[in-house]
Amino acid sequence: MFCGATKQNELFGPVDHRYVWKRKNEAYAEKNNLPTVKHGGGLVMHWGCFASSGNLQLVEGKMDSLKYQEILGENVMPSVRKLKLGHHWTFQQDNDPKHTSDSTKAVVARKPKNITDVEAIAHEEWAKIPQERCQKLVSGYASGLLQGNVDSNVILPGPSDRKLHERTFVLHDDPTPFFIHTKSGAVCFREGTDVAASASHRRLLQHHREINPKDKAINADKMVVQCPCRQGWHGPHCGIPTSVYHSNLPSKSKVTPRKVPRRVINAININHEFDLLHARFHELGDVVDVFLVCESNFTAYGDSRPLVFRKQILNGMFDYIKHKILYVFLDHFPDGGHSDGWIVDDYLRTYLTKNGMSRLEGLKEDDVFIIDDADEIPARDGILFLKLYDGWTEPVGIHMRKSLYGFYWRQFGTLNVLSACTAAMLFKVYNGDGIFLRRRSYYSMSGFREYENSTGRILVPWAIGSPIHYAGWHCSWCFKPEGIYYKLISAQNGDFPRWGDYSEKRKISYIKELIQTGGWFDGSIPDYPPSDPKEHMFAPKYLLDNNKKYRYLLENPYAKEKH
Repeated sequence: MFCGATKQNELFGPVDHRYVWKRKNEAYAEKNNLPTVKHGGGLVMHWGCFASSGNLQLVEGKMDSLKYQEILGENVMPSVRKLKLGHHWTFQQDNDPKHTSDSTKAVVARKPKNITDVEAIAHEEWAKIPQERCQKLVSGYASGLLQGNVDSNVILPGPSDRKLHERTFVLHDDPTPFFIHTKSGAVCFREGTDVAASASHRRLLQHHREINPKDKAINADKMVVQCPCRQGWHGPHCGIPTSVYHSNLPSKSKVTPRKVPRRVINAININHEFDLLHARFHELGDVVDVFLVCESNFTAYGDSRPLVFRKQILNGMFDYIKHKILYVFLDHFPDGGHSDGWIVDDYLRTYLTKNGMSRLEGLKEDDVFIIDDADEIPARDGILFLKLYDGWTEPVGIHMRKSLYGFYWRQFGTLNVLSACTAAMLFKVYNGDGIFLRRRSYYSMSGFREYENSTGRILVPWAIGSPIHYAGWHCSWCFKPEGIYYKLISAQNGDFPRWGDYSEKRKISYIKELIQTGGWFDGSIPDYPPSDPKEHMFAPKYLLDNNKKYRYLLENPYAKEKH
């Protein structure tokens, strides 16, 4: 980065004399005079810096060393951030006396060599903070304490929301009575048990069966009671959903209900998938204990973007779930991201996990951590099983129904992404980094065998659901045409071909045609299996219940009418 200053001398008229050839008695002829402005003349000085572009600063008053140092302090680092130079840049200036004075050299070369230098600089900077600033901070903090008896995990409205990304979240045990205890000794999952069909639990009392005769001699006084299950629920406690019942979990016949439910943490990066975010919150709102939602002021391509989600939180759009949202703000673009887009892709998940998890209080080793992309929505039943049962192994994948542009273009097969593990495995195996969980690299991580031995069981990855039993939804490119356009231009540059680089692919008319036909940007039109809005797991319930508002996701808006 190079910086310098320049004078603009002729401001509102010339400040020097000019000579002309003239005839006698033509001294005041118009052609021999230049126009002036009353009180005109003078000069203006500008300071600027540039790499490919940079800040321009109007200098007020006389430029001396102190003024120059003040300008450096106010402009250099903002220019570095604006130009996305990261840590790899060199500051350059000419040998003007203001630049080479001892005091300026001390400012420019101020790099601590040891902890003593760091401490001295810290004390010096601390002394510069005005007393009035400290008083305002104290009074603001005190007023926050006087707002009433509010749980520390509740995000308050008003001025305190300016620090939305600095709040912590306290995890509490879920007091919801998920299981009921019958007079016969049965423990039944309330939601999955057909209690209404039995009068005063008579059916429960009659629905027991004796244990195996071989075990009767050992436990002669014990009986196994079977709860009557509603459709979609299985097992002796009616707490195993169909998506787990038909999964490849090897221990599903041995799982047992927990006395205290696990806490569930769901981590998501958000760009502009706000309709799908609402669907997620309504699907999982009563199961997930805290949503870690990361938003950046940069797109994955490196362009600046507004903090729309933050604004929506402050405007009340998410008030129904606000008490469960921990906002994570990524305020910088990762080094190397411009040359390799996959660095950005990984870093988003790394920062989300490390920043979000560090701000949770009361975390337990067996709490459940789930990381998804914004367009991957797990179904409630499978996550509820992880919350309420012991005996499942990890890491955990989720079979998701795949669709394109909307839920009406269903694709063959499922998307099975490793998405969940316990907090213990996250930190002891994956080093607290969610990207390693999604990479399926658990077996190659240095702490895997040690962690497996500490659990006393073999860790076998499994997935909720199956290729024909969906446990969630993956709706790719599910936006209106304008949203697809924005996704094109904001996509990271490592996933080739980057369709946003082609002007013809960015045309709204072209995007509408893709939505109409289900075609892809390479010109192909894949085969799609039949899809019916009435089919099981067509789309999240919240979207179906609000069909009019989200019709563009449920019905092809550009489909040709059938005659």
